[in-house]
Amino acid sequence: LMRVTQDWSEESGWSLQAYYDHTYRINVNQLEVTRNTIDLDFRHHFKLGERNAIVWGAAVRHTSDRTVAGAAAAFDPTSRAMNTFSGFIQDTITIVPDKLFLMAGSKFEHNDVTGFEVQPSARVWYTPDDRQTVWAGVSRPVRVPSRTDHDVIAALTYVDTGLLFGGPASGVFVPLNLVGDDDSVSEELWAVEGGYRVRITDRLTLDATAFYHQYDELIFAPISIVGVYTNLASAETYGTTLSIQYQAADNWRLTAAYSSPDVQIHGP
Repeated sequence: LMRVTQDWSEESGWSLQAYYDHTYRINVNQLEVTRNTIDLDFRHHFKLGERNAIVWGAAVRHTSDRTVAGAAAAFDPTSRAMNTFSGFIQDTITIVPDKLFLMAGSKFEHNDVTGFEVQPSARVWYTPDDRQTVWAGVSRPVRVPSRTDHDVIAALTYVDTGLLFGGPASGVFVPLNLVGDDDSVSEELWAVEGGYRVRITDRLTLDATAFYHQYDELIFAPISIVGVYTNLASAETYGTTLSIQYQAADNWRLTAAYSSPDVQIHGP
């Protein structure tokens, strides 16, 4: 890992990071995976006038693997190289000094799996005084299908063909497989969130948040004689989170939290 930074002032500067990673993994059924990853990332931040703080960056990643089939899992093709090119830009806008702020931006990515992806986000927050903050945000991230989603061939278990079709045992066993699908697309999430933070006293802080997340194109992995990954499922999650933090002493902090998420899955 190498990182170089240059700060021209408190309001502007840049950073450059590069890393190389090599892994070798062998799992319980003797599937072997050797992977090499090279990543280069550049970021630059600066002030534009009195009200705009800009951050932008670009990155490139190359990853390649070599696999050896195990007793119950394999990849087809056995080797694969993938490239990802990405960039982002974000502007933090001071609408009312010391009171109202807006942060908006987007990530742009091109990968070898699903092609071009856009991931926008926006967040606004209001601070009526130095003890309170009210905020809301919306974002659309994606999850690009993994090498497993596209290329795996995995035998989860073996079943008797007679019992599988509701008859008497035949003594003939076949595998129940999961097979990757080259047509898998990115899973999508629309996230809407909001919250309120108040410093009740110098030592006691309360945080309350609410969220609604809508998931589409979720990858579904059926179990059958040949079960192929497909983007057939969707889901939504929503709920609230409440946390309290108490600074009992300079070196002693107490935190309690409660969450009440609800998950609804639609489709398979």
